Amino acid sequence: MTLLMRMNQDRDPLAGDDLFAPESDPSRKEHEPMAMVILESCINCGNCEPDCPNDAISPGDGIYEIRTDLCTECVGHADEPTCAQLCPVADTIVIDPAHVESREALQSKFERIHATA
Repeated sequence: MTLLMRMNQDRDPLAGDDLFAPESDPSRKEHEPMAMVILESCINCGNCEPDCPNDAISPGDGIYEIRTDLCTECVGHADEPTCAQLCPVADTIVIDPAHVESREALQSKFERIHATA
């Protein structure tokens, strides 16, 4: 499965968002909160999986994968994405421009995931 296919597997094709939209919008902040994505350079070491606070990371087809519906970029848990800090291969776990969410939305997602019944 290619990176593009993996990035699109959780996307709603009717949502109207455009994966190929220009990313050079000057009104964007330097780093908007987003879900993370694991690139093909993943060596499948598994360092990222056990420390994900949302259990969003799992083994995939040859590399680990991040579920965008569970990834909060560690908002609500840590100052920086834990997975990217633990990865031994630089620039392998990066922000996913296909899944932009506000910091508030990520915090709300984190709280929903960790709500007690």
